[in-house]
Amino acid sequence: MQKSQPKLLKPESWPQMHTLSDLKIQKPKPIITKHDDMHRLGLKLLRHSFKIIAPFFWGPKHQDIWSIGRFITKLIGKSTIDAKCRDGSWLCFPLPVYTMYFLYGADLKKYNVGNLSPIFRKNALPGTVAIDVGASCGQEILELSKAVGENGTVYAFEPSASFLALTRTVALNGLQNVICVNAGCGNKNSHLAGKDEQAYFIGEKIEYAEKGTAIVRIDDFLDLIGEQRRVSLIKIDTDGFELEVIQGAEQCISANETTVIAEFEKHFNYSGHKAKEVLEKYSELGLSIEKLQTMSSTISEKDFDSYLSDLDDPANMISHDIVLRPNQSKTKS
Repeated sequence: MQKSQPKLLKPESWPQMHTLSDLKIQKPKPIITKHDDMHRLGLKLLRHSFKIIAPFFWGPKHQDIWSIGRFITKLIGKSTIDAKCRDGSWLCFPLPVYTMYFLYGADLKKYNVGNLSPIFRKNALPGTVAIDVGASCGQEILELSKAVGENGTVYAFEPSASFLALTRTVALNGLQNVICVNAGCGNKNSHLAGKDEQAYFIGEKIEYAEKGTAIVRIDDFLDLIGEQRRVSLIKIDTDGFELEVIQGAEQCISANETTVIAEFEKHFNYSGHKAKEVLEKYSELGLSIEKLQTMSSTISEKDFDSYLSDLDDPANMISHDIVLRPNQSKTKS
């Protein structure tokens, strides 16, 4: 049985709540004429040349090849690339942040071990709301849009300069049920410390500030816009700010029995909490924790140490995401 939204504080009671006019909210219009930049002859030659030499001159992390992306940006005079994927969908990705897509193709994440599409399809239910926090350029937005269907809505939050690419990805795919919000999510209605149109925000280094890009609590945002439908799924990819986001959505998660797919890296500093401590925090919030391998399996508090140890072995094929669900025994008590 669907549960109704909790009764939240009215906007006049929120000390720093943004009004809708303060937030940059867009519902992108479909783009009719499309061009695959990856098939332009000049870019194809550059792409294959850099792909050959990159392993010899740059490191294994995608940030290590940002210099290539900056060079390409200056050369072509724009900071985004429109690319057609194997399945006919489109992805607009920003440079230099996603130079790895320029080198290895727009399908890089879609068909490797980081692919979460099957979990999205299972947990983002038709006619409901899905929320993508840290949507970046929209790598998962098409799957979420399909999952909730034409009667559902996806709210995609992205505070960085990747927001431009996100709106273009939505427009290239003609997604009519996606609303893009140029803001971050956290446990305060405030702002993110950083430069305007910052290329990339690392969650574990984020600080609240009086000025900057907007940051909102999900519970308050949903009340502000009058959203009453069930929120079936929240996906969070914020490089260490996941706990803050979940604390700001606690009432929504509890009332809607929302499934949360959250990034989890054991080396992150989660608002002053280390890896095991943040798992304990999730448990204290009444959330069950599932690790992701070829299938998800629940882990209890006594398993936290072995889980953290298993993450170091690539043979275990453990994703750096976890699934969080309201613990039924705790929510009913």
